[in-house]
Amino acid sequence: MEITIRPITEADYDNVVAASAGEGWTTYSARRRDFIKALGKSLFLVAYDGNAFVGYARAISDGHITTYLCELLVVKAYRRRGVGGMLVERVRETFPKTRVDLISEADGFYEKTGFRAIGTGFRKSGG
Repeated sequence: MEITIRPITEADYDNVVAASAGEGWTTYSARRRDFIKALGKSLFLVAYDGNAFVGYARAISDGHITTYLCELLVVKAYRRRGVGGMLVERVRETFPKTRVDLISEADGFYEKTGFRAIGTGFRKSGG
């Protein structure tokens, strides 16, 4: 396994949509134009093992205080192999001075990577 992590390009769209749909996340497929616009407004990293798409992370940050990890997805065949940790670490390297906040249903993963629980989260969808 040789994982490469790089910024997303429009060519990665189908891989991201397929992986997201596999988790029941349909926003990207339902809102392609908004997805493309969002690429320039956030840090969006993709991970590949050779030519195989294995996951992605998307974060937004003010660059000084807070980075918010919006999404982290690793395809099922690559889970528990360090890919999620690599993606989180790349986000941290990009914004080294900030704290990283997130909302998760995979609490065990984040606790193992040094995060601590700080309460509950809420969401109100738009658009």
